[in-house]
Amino acid sequence: MLLDNLENKKDFTTSEQLIADYILKNPTAVQSMTAEELGKKSFTSKATVLRFCNKLDLKGFNDLRHHLIKEIYEKNRLIELIEDEPIHDQSTLEEIITVLPSLYDRAIGESKLRWDDKALKQAIKLLKEAEFIDIYGSGITYSCATAAAFKFQSIGLNADAHHGLNEHAIKYRKGKRNSVAILLSFTGGNVTMSEVGQYLKDNGIMLIGVGGLNSPRLQSICHQYIAVEDRDYIFNIESIGSYISITYVMDILYLSLLSEDYQKNLEAALEVHKERHG
Repeated sequence: MLLDNLENKKDFTTSEQLIADYILKNPTAVQSMTAEELGKKSFTSKATVLRFCNKLDLKGFNDLRHHLIKEIYEKNRLIELIEDEPIHDQSTLEEIITVLPSLYDRAIGESKLRWDDKALKQAIKLLKEAEFIDIYGSGITYSCATAAAFKFQSIGLNADAHHGLNEHAIKYRKGKRNSVAILLSFTGGNVTMSEVGQYLKDNGIMLIGVGGLNSPRLQSICHQYIAVEDRDYIFNIESIGSYISITYVMDILYLSLLSEDYQKNLEAALEVHKERHG
């Protein structure tokens, strides 16, 4: 990293230290300077500036400016993200208890604004007609998948959660059963989910994607895609919002399927209740 090297000043000569100090104190001004101007401002010379660039393994002064602009932008972006963090080193238990519901509300609210109602309705239609429902997740999203599969099973649906491919089962179902797969990804860019989805699609499985819009990778291969909140945080707090968002969508799908066959599900629930309580 250029800025790190300038701050460390490892093996810098006195003239190079002057250049480094000037750049660190005036990063915005340097972005529009020439090598000659930087030499004058740092009380060195154009030749010293160019030798300094070479010492830093840069292709020249323009390359130094390019790296400087890029790193300053990234540094400022990270500062903004840290300042926007809902949890900090002074957070009390009471503040955490208070802020958490707002994270939930924001995740659900942003997800509702992102998704397409038509895609949601089409996804529900696909699931209503499906004989098999396979839900795929990776890492934390696999826990979302297992929870959703359990809920679907509770209303009599053939649903399973997966974190990898079962090629034999997929080949068996191909052309014989009406199968739908739900692919979960916080960002929409999970490589594993995309590879799984492409294999499923190639074998005639209808795909429903639920995830973020940071990457079009997964969205591009799904027949229906339901977007969720995918806000970026430093401390992985996005996993809370994204988890809530995905769970929210999966519960909408679950309750829609439950209500479709409400009377039958009610009778089954009452029978279970009677067996438990006599």
